[in-house]
Amino acid sequence: MAVTFGGTIWNGHAVLPDGQGYVDISTNVMDWDTGIMQFETRGAPFMAKGNIGWSAMKNIRITAPVGALAIRDARLYGLSGDVKIGLSRLTFRDPCQADGTIVVRRVAMDYPDWSWQGPDLTGPISCQNKVLIFNMTGQAKSGENGGGEYERDDINMTLGVHASGRYDIDLSFITREAGANIALPLLGFDNQNGRWQLTERGQWTP
Repeated sequence: MAVTFGGTIWNGHAVLPDGQGYVDISTNVMDWDTGIMQFETRGAPFMAKGNIGWSAMKNIRITAPVGALAIRDARLYGLSGDVKIGLSRLTFRDPCQADGTIVVRRVAMDYPDWSWQGPDLTGPISCQNKVLIFNMTGQAKSGENGGGEYERDDINMTLGVHASGRYDIDLSFITREAGANIALPLLGFDNQNGRWQLTERGQWTP
């Protein structure tokens, strides 16, 4: 099911697919010469606002649950968390430039036979070869190692978003949670020297 739109460009709405919610959209032209337009969305499941022009975006703020990103690979359906993006500037011209940060809180993986609560992820936003790149890392305490000291889980995630809507996800993490050695291979993760890795390529289509 596709996104459906109604209203006008100045005061409209969008109905998201698969029961994800209803979003109000408002815009306001700030400068006709440069085409800079202020926009804001309100409603489930996410919020976005900022300024967008013919060749650049400024002061973008986005909050959304991971589930709202419509990742279509079934191996990642159990991934959850809350995303917050702050993008002070994104220039579309070649070479593209981006300056911002991303924070993903309450990262978790929940599957029928295994669950894992990970650390918060943070990292910079950049742009290379017209691909918007989000690099995220995080660490959290895991179980004791038998000597009274805590081991640490760590996770690294890189998300690349292309102008065409194509995305690339590279996810790797170390966990000492019980059951991981059984559950993760069934989900398509590869164990490479103790680090679980998953690569996914897909297309976001509205």
